[in-house]
Amino acid sequence: MINTVINDDCFNVMFDLDFNSIDAVISDIPYGIAYETRGTKTRSQDKRESVANDKPEEFDGFYKDMLLHFKRIIKPEGVIILFTAGGTGIVKTAQLITEIDKNFKLIQCIPWLKRPGMGGNYRSSYEVILIFKKDNNLKYTFNGSQRKNYIDNIAGISKADRHATEKPLALMEDVIKTHTNKGDLVFDPFAGSGSTLVAAKNLGRNYIGAELIEKHYKTCLERLSEKKRGLL
Repeated sequence: MINTVINDDCFNVMFDLDFNSIDAVISDIPYGIAYETRGTKTRSQDKRESVANDKPEEFDGFYKDMLLHFKRIIKPEGVIILFTAGGTGIVKTAQLITEIDKNFKLIQCIPWLKRPGMGGNYRSSYEVILIFKKDNNLKYTFNGSQRKNYIDNIAGISKADRHATEKPLALMEDVIKTHTNKGDLVFDPFAGSGSTLVAAKNLGRNYIGAELIEKHYKTCLERLSEKKRGLL
C-alpha cells in the first residue's frame, strides 16, 4: 500500500492501516463551511462542486470520527497537520481545536497568509494550519531552527485548474521538511489533486493518499506519474 493513492473513502482506507504506522498525517480537510466551488476553469452554474462532508451538520460528527482514526494510526512520535478555515469559518476550526485538546496535544496554530481572495467587505486572505501530536510527553520531529508561527512568504494558487482548493507544492514541501525525515511515511486522507503526495515524493518520503472523487484521484495519478518521468 505504500507509495500509492487509493480511490476510496478515507475511512475505508484508514481501517486498513496498521496501528502506529504513520509518521505524519498531513491534509487539507473539509472545513465544515458548506464550501461550493464555481469550478476551476469556468464560473458557469453547472460546473459547481460541493466538498464531501463539508456541510456544518455533517462536519460535527465527521471530524470526531476522523480524529479517532488519526490517533490509532499515528506513531507515538508522529505529527498531525491539518489545513482549516480562517475568517468566519474559524468557528468550525475552534470546534476542531476543542476536540483536539481532549485527545491530543496541540503544538501550534499557524496562520497561512495566502493572499486576498473572494469575499465581501472582508476578503478571505488566510487559512489556519493546526499541528498536534498524540501526547504532551512525546517528542516530535522538528527540523531546522526556530521559525515564525505564521507563513507569509508562500502565495496561494490564484487559478487552480486541477482542484479548487489546491495547495502550492512549496507550502506542502515546507511543512513536510519541517516535521518529517527522509523515509518517513506521510498519509493524506483527502488527497485532492495530490500536492501532499507529490511533495512527499520530491523529498524522499513515502506516502499513502486517499481520494474519494474519481477525477481528482486520476489527477493524483497523473501528477505522480509526471514526477516519475521528470516532468513536474
